[in-house]
Amino acid sequence: MVSYPSHPHSLVHMESPSTVSGQIRRLSLLCLFIPFLSFAQEKLRSPDTSAALRSGAPKVFIDCASCDQDYIRTEIAFVNYVRDPNTSDVHVLMTTQPTASGGTEYALTLIGHGPFEQVNDTLIYIAKQSETDDVTRAGIVRVLKAGLIRYAMHSPLADYLSVHYDQPAAAKEVADPWDFWVFRTTINDILNWQQQQKSTYVYGSFSANRITPEWKFSLASTLNYSEYSYQVDSVTTVVSIQRSFYVNGLAVKSLTDHWSAGVFASFLNSIYTNTEIAVFAAPAIEYDLFSYSESTRQQLRFTYKVGVTTTRYIEETIFDKAKEAYLSQDLAIALELKQPWGTVSTTLEGTQYPWDFRNQGRSLREQITWSLSGLVSWRIVEGLSLTTTGVYQEIHNQFGLVKRGLSPEDILLQRSQLATNRSYFVSVGFSYTFGSIFNNVVNPRMGSTGGGGISISIN
Repeated sequence: MVSYPSHPHSLVHMESPSTVSGQIRRLSLLCLFIPFLSFAQEKLRSPDTSAALRSGAPKVFIDCASCDQDYIRTEIAFVNYVRDPNTSDVHVLMTTQPTASGGTEYALTLIGHGPFEQVNDTLIYIAKQSETDDVTRAGIVRVLKAGLIRYAMHSPLADYLSVHYDQPAAAKEVADPWDFWVFRTTINDILNWQQQQKSTYVYGSFSANRITPEWKFSLASTLNYSEYSYQVDSVTTVVSIQRSFYVNGLAVKSLTDHWSAGVFASFLNSIYTNTEIAVFAAPAIEYDLFSYSESTRQQLRFTYKVGVTTTRYIEETIFDKAKEAYLSQDLAIALELKQPWGTVSTTLEGTQYPWDFRNQGRSLREQITWSLSGLVSWRIVEGLSLTTTGVYQEIHNQFGLVKRGLSPEDILLQRSQLATNRSYFVSVGFSYTFGSIFNNVVNPRMGSTGGGGISISIN
């Protein structure tokens, strides 16, 4: 008779049939429970769970004039995008300014709100002139993504974020054979022919710039030529020709972070203004109330120059002049602000001709030509914005008005300028948007339909 050990630590432990049956039942229950565990794990990764995590992500408002916001939403998916800055945790204000090489500097100012109050940052991306739009927007997204990480790390999505580092190649000293000079040239020719009307328009431009932290040299020229031919009847054809050539030069020396000194110079030839040759030169000095390093966000510049102009006219003027020379002084005040609440850009400029003989017996107002131009874009309340632009001029320097009387053709075809004391232009527009504050989804199907909301504009 064989006896099997029954001690619990025996090498072989035979259980009773009832015990074996119980284990089989438990194993069967476990097999049934495994799919449930798999389902629960899959449920944690389901879109509903992802949406719950995303609900705690930082709310970001992108404030830019011409950036590709659909691309930004698609490429940076670990934040929520809102359309109202007052509901955002991070306000991204994007401003731009041209670089010396013809590219664009993008300054991304991240302004924290709510739980991120006073958590601010400014990031820079410099786009080369030769970059395509796709390369530029990818570079902006790369910089913005790095800047938003610090905010996302304080959200439920922190466990799902990782950092990838591309080690740069060893830096090499770059030799610039152009010594920082950048040249640009364009030419356009537009021909429009009909049976009784023909037109030719030619436009060309050339510029040369050299910009360093210490010096700024700028030279720009434009050429415009237009010829219009109108066949009134079988024997009458009216031909109108306009031509202008303009060259503008500037040299500026950086003195301090607030002061600059330079020289302006220009050359003009224009049929419309009755100018065969006009040469202008003036030394200038400028003071910026803010530091020049803050130029992408705020500027308040005061520029003063004293210059001399020598002119030879195409036809005798109303002042019985064929040529003349005169002095002038000019003061310009320019304010530019780009803030989370909106944008302000305005310039007040006045020019006086105090030593010209025409000022004898004239009031001070009649001696000064001045202009005020500006743009204001103001985000009033949630969804409501106001944009207004305007230009106003007081004109007292039309020294080149032709003496002879103008024909109806001269006036209608704008061959010569007309006498005037003022001109103005105003545009006012309102826009109002309402609806969901979240706009994470990008759907490019069948193009853009304008999205939701209402837009009202008054001009």
